Amino acid sequence: MVVAVNVAVTVLLDAGRARPRVVAGVSALAVLAAGPAWYRAESPARGSAKLPVAVIEAGVVHDPQQRLAGEIEATERLPPGTVGLVAWGESSVGFDLFSRPDLQRRLEQLSARVRADLLVNVDAAAPDGSIRKTAVLIGPDAILSSYRKMRLVPFGEYIPLRPALGWLSSITKAAALNRERGSHLVVMRDGRTAFAPLVCFESAFPDLSRAASRQGAQLLIFQSATTTFQGSWAQDQQASLAALRAMEAGRPVVNATLAGTSAAFTARGQRLLWWPAASGTATALVPLATRDTPYDRFGDWVLAWCLILLAAFAVVSSLTVSSLTVSSLTVSS
Repeated sequence: MVVAVNVAVTVLLDAGRARPRVVAGVSALAVLAAGPAWYRAESPARGSAKLPVAVIEAGVVHDPQQRLAGEIEATERLPPGTVGLVAWGESSVGFDLFSRPDLQRRLEQLSARVRADLLVNVDAAAPDGSIRKTAVLIGPDAILSSYRKMRLVPFGEYIPLRPALGWLSSITKAAALNRERGSHLVVMRDGRTAFAPLVCFESAFPDLSRAASRQGAQLLIFQSATTTFQGSWAQDQQASLAALRAMEAGRPVVNATLAGTSAAFTARGQRLLWWPAASGTATALVPLATRDTPYDRFGDWVLAWCLILLAAFAVVSSLTVSSLTVSSLTVSS
């Protein structure tokens, strides 16, 4: 639609004749009106339940022990029973929970204290030396569920063709060791609420959000860490992706960041929280109402139809050119 409006405006300004300019002007207005008209015509989101979600920002703290202590302290300040879920940002836990029962028990006690499950994110080496980015849901008595990040950031979290390009890590901040990628999405449960965690870079991919919603997720939670871009426009841009994913998938979205801009949006993309703080705690009352969307039902049909139309246009154009060439040769003969 953006391309259509731009082309129409170009024709409107550049065309020499009146007729194409009129067609271009009407087309631009029609496309511009389509969005608001669709928004008004859509059926409202279904469901009346709401989930209070607390987001914990650690700030730019490089020492993992100090970072964890700050996150625990901020979480402890939450009045017990006031939130349904506590979400920490990406890389919020710099220790392998699965080999640290003492730390796991500490976080379970924290969950019991605030009377809410904790969604943390582990970025640490396992005993075998492998590193994974893992979203972990912790309850008062156990680890309830976990999800391993599937789409890793090239060079930031792994080096493509490492045997040939691995030397880049010696002269840049490229990943010294490839992180292991996950294999499937996970829909977690917090009481009656089904939600799917996705990790940072994965918020840029609409198909993951769509797949999660089709697997039963009522809520999407993005855990991100944009500390590399501290103080730049990139943090707001990354947080704004949550609104786009909410509109596409028809699910509310919470973006919990380690340090940057945390945000929350309804299933129609309406802003509930926009928090560009450096550290601390923010809470959003998230309506769990969901809605059916064309993208949720049909997927990338716009892209598919564009490719089909482009291929058809190419075939018709080539046939037309061939026909004209044959006619020209016949006339010449």
